[in-house]
Amino acid sequence: MNTICKVKLAVLIASGGLYCQPAMAADEIVITAERRAQAQNDVAFSISKINHDQLITIQAEHPAEVLNQIPGTSLHRGSGQEHLTAIRSPILTGGAGAGSFLFLENGVPVRAAGFANVNGLLEAQTALADNFEVVRGPGGAFYGANAIHGVINVQTPTPKQTGYQGTVSVSERIQQANASLTHVADGKGFYAGIALQNDQGFRDDSGADKQQLTLRHVDETGRWNRDVIFSFTNLNQETAGFLIGEDAFADETLATTNPNPNAFRDVRSARLQSNFSRTSQTGTLTITPYARWTDMTFRQHFLPSQAIERNSHWSVGAQSAWHGKLAGTGTYALGLDAEYTQGFLTEVQENPTIFSFIQGVHYDYQVTASSLSPFANAVFELGANTSLTIAARGDWTHYDYETRIAANLPSDPGRFLRPSDRSDTFLPLVPKLACNENLPMAPAGLAMPKGPAPRKPLIYTGCKTINWSAISNPKPLIT
Repeated sequence: MNTICKVKLAVLIASGGLYCQPAMAADEIVITAERRAQAQNDVAFSISKINHDQLITIQAEHPAEVLNQIPGTSLHRGSGQEHLTAIRSPILTGGAGAGSFLFLENGVPVRAAGFANVNGLLEAQTALADNFEVVRGPGGAFYGANAIHGVINVQTPTPKQTGYQGTVSVSERIQQANASLTHVADGKGFYAGIALQNDQGFRDDSGADKQQLTLRHVDETGRWNRDVIFSFTNLNQETAGFLIGEDAFADETLATTNPNPNAFRDVRSARLQSNFSRTSQTGTLTITPYARWTDMTFRQHFLPSQAIERNSHWSVGAQSAWHGKLAGTGTYALGLDAEYTQGFLTEVQENPTIFSFIQGVHYDYQVTASSLSPFANAVFELGANTSLTIAARGDWTHYDYETRIAANLPSDPGRFLRPSDRSDTFLPLVPKLACNENLPMAPAGLAMPKGPAPRKPLIYTGCKTINWSAISNPKPLIT
């Protein structure tokens, strides 16, 4: 296994850096970079993979235990299944954390753009994953909104051979069990997997119960190959709040207490996708329609209000791409992504007014979002180890926002600003130019990427200190 270093030169609004691709076989197959199977050596991205064998060895109880083994990637583990993410960046929180990373499951975003969750992997099938792929740095033309600092793709198992397996692990406070059944015959295959976890927590009132289910059916017998995947997640978590006080972390007695015993987070989500692919002499066409639904309720224990937020949305959409060969040497891809989403958010403070946090309903609104994203990507082979990538992507997004309670003004009491009904449209256009040079066993590489601009979601929740007319990069709609 050789260390592969790449020199990438991306002529855009550049932020440069040196990197060396961590030890992976040059022919390690990755999927995330261009939505198709490629040798890692042929990809003009800094990409890492944790494969199935590694996951078996790790036996992770939290995705941070997996992803923190990847260079340039850090997941700060929170209470229960929560986490904060960093990929070539600081640990980001709030809107920055929710809108700077793209979380995928089998190549499809876990949530709609603008309806992000700072705990981005809560709803992904991490307990049943076959492998994880991480793209460090901007996501390129194939991924638009949120792929600013990087992309994490959780891939579930494909049917490989007939049989069943199960694992059970028990620690001092965590019990988890996984079971799966697969059947393969005559070009068709079926996979069913279930994962159960009970985390009693090492602090008072901080337990979590999580259940995950994945069903997958593959059919390669017709003119079109079909891959249908359904996944479901349920999480019921009692959340532990922050310890307060000088050197509180060093107090062993205080470390097991929970100052917010009524904090919680309940999450349910379901996704269905079906990948259709067909290969001809001129190229390969892939079409992936999908549907998703998610519902989350939690107490904002980290704010004086202790308000309860509920956010939910459902989406239908499709990804499509045509991969072909250029005359001579090289490849190209043309594609279009489309999505329609409806969602809502409510935030209610039951506790008495404290500071500028006023008792009552802070927000109650619904949003409809539509998006169309065409993209093009061409890779020219300039030599045995050198390639040039030219790409571009446009992200058209339209939001219709409707408040279900009265809008207010900056002069009204309290810190929460509720805008009147409105519609907003965004159209960022993002180019990419990259040169990829493979240097086996070389010590370092150079990267100067500028990735896709976010599909700018709206700030329909905000404080009155915000200058609404000057907003240029608003935070995600739901965090």
